[in-house]
Amino acid sequence: MWLKQKKRQSLNPMMDFVNVGEYTEFLSKCINDLEKTQNVLDVGGGRGKTFKNGNCGYYVLDINSHNSLDYIQGDITSKDLSLNKKFDIILTKDTFEHILNPWDATENILNLLEEGGLFFCSVPFSWRFHPSPYDCYRYSHQGLKYLFERKGGMEEVDSGYIHYFDAVQGFWKNKLDNWPINNLYRDNICSYYIGQKKKDKKFNIEEIRGDFSLNHDTPYEK
Repeated sequence: MWLKQKKRQSLNPMMDFVNVGEYTEFLSKCINDLEKTQNVLDVGGGRGKTFKNGNCGYYVLDINSHNSLDYIQGDITSKDLSLNKKFDIILTKDTFEHILNPWDATENILNLLEEGGLFFCSVPFSWRFHPSPYDCYRYSHQGLKYLFERKGGMEEVDSGYIHYFDAVQGFWKNKLDNWPINNLYRDNICSYYIGQKKKDKKFNIEEIRGDFSLNHDTPYEK
């Protein structure tokens, strides 16, 4: 995979990373390669069609409404969600930290994704508080893998981290996104997970590698 070739090692051997431009370029390329008859669903992309390119159908699912046929007002966590359409790529960017109950979203994503289709999730790992409407969680690559694979039917293609900015200040007028100390948050990093729908894939907890040593002195081998 092209994105894997761009990954660089960090001080932590389990946290290889790319920059935001590389991740965006790869996702955009995957969308651009789709045929006109294929479809993309952008979950929580209500501010705009961030990755729209090529000739495929591009739909946005958001809890807010928009005056466009390509926008679908709905909740990805709803047990009654029905879009009457399957998607070849489902993506979500900077959305899952705002979802109070992310576990209910995974079943909908699997149901909406075509067999063999790709799922892209990028979400803050280290970021300032920004309630829109809520700000609930931060995710590691291991947390994302468990969240989206625990019920089976999804296989990891790649995962890692995205380096965004060294420091970011809040900018909302009501100051609800301000960091409490000097309004400056450092180490703005997202985690990402790319999965492929495979209906026969079973969940295996051993695929989530951890460090179970007592003194944490066992070298990590990739």
